[in-house]
Amino acid sequence: MGTIDKINIPPILFRSLTPYLYSKIVASSMGERPGWLPDQLAVLQVLFALGGVLSIFFIGMALLLLTAVLIVLIVFALTGQWHRIPLLIRFIK
Repeated sequence: MGTIDKINIPPILFRSLTPYLYSKIVASSMGERPGWLPDQLAVLQVLFALGGVLSIFFIGMALLLLTAVLIVLIVFALTGQWHRIPLLIRFIK
């Protein structure tokens, strides 16, 4: 277990990181200061923020599609057009 600023972090968590970040973390766990530059931290923050925005976007798109499907099924149910559902499925394919 390495320590970064007195926080125990298992090395297996960092094996998927880029070699540059991994070397910085290993150097930090061996007592050396990693020497993070402000622009490196800014890039990491932007990447995490972008990942969050994209995940919210895709979750929103999935909910929008689910809502559209439910609206179509409700309309078919209210109008008694259940026999048209297979035609709709063939049209989508």
